[in-house]
Amino acid sequence: MRSYNVSTFASLLYSIIFSFLFFINVNSFDSFLQFPTLKDSRGKSISLLYVNEFGAKGDGITDDTKIFQDVWKRACSSFLRPKIIVPIGYSFLVRPIDFVGPCRSKVSLIIEGSIVAPKEPKVWDKLDAHKWLYFVKVRHLTVQGGGTINGMGQKWWATSCKINTTNPCGHAPTAMSFHRCNNLKVRDIRMLNSQQMHISISNCINVEVSRMIVEAPAKSPNTDGIHITSSTHVAIKDCTIRTGD
Repeated sequence: MRSYNVSTFASLLYSIIFSFLFFINVNSFDSFLQFPTLKDSRGKSISLLYVNEFGAKGDGITDDTKIFQDVWKRACSSFLRPKIIVPIGYSFLVRPIDFVGPCRSKVSLIIEGSIVAPKEPKVWDKLDAHKWLYFVKVRHLTVQGGGTINGMGQKWWATSCKINTTNPCGHAPTAMSFHRCNNLKVRDIRMLNSQQMHISISNCINVEVSRMIVEAPAKSPNTDGIHITSSTHVAIKDCTIRTGD
């Protein structure tokens, strides 16, 4: 008759039960795909997505647009209330990009460092020259963080018909546009030198823009601070705007 080591069997059984309980306690499949995760003050899981950890260089020279697109898709498909982190100490060169919703949960874009536009208008050849950072149909979006968005608009201004009447009058991008983004919060960002308008809010409901600094030279053409159209319940609070229009 076979004999069994009771302590060994009990240890093995304990390991199996522990592993099973750990597995079923995983919040969702996102927990395997996104890192790191933590709990907020209410005990809800959130996911932190640092763009540099996904390959963005942040040297102000390398085109990081594809990384931003990939991170946005990952965030928008997550149930874990993701926060996209643009870390301090980096300057990320981003070409014209669309951040498209709707997303599965609330998304936050935390800009602690800098996002800069390409200097050359020719980058927009065959693209929509009205927009640079374009958010559409994203509900419960928050953009904040204390960092900077720089439109690098100097070459656009130089070709404006308002600066030189011999130039043809054409379009120039709005630095950051929000279209059909309900329950939107934008705060604590410094925006500089937009190609044309700095912020556009269109067809949005329940918007709060607060503690923004928006700056461009006095002679920069059409660099409106915050442009609002076809939107309701929009609050602009404690913002400093010094622009050319």
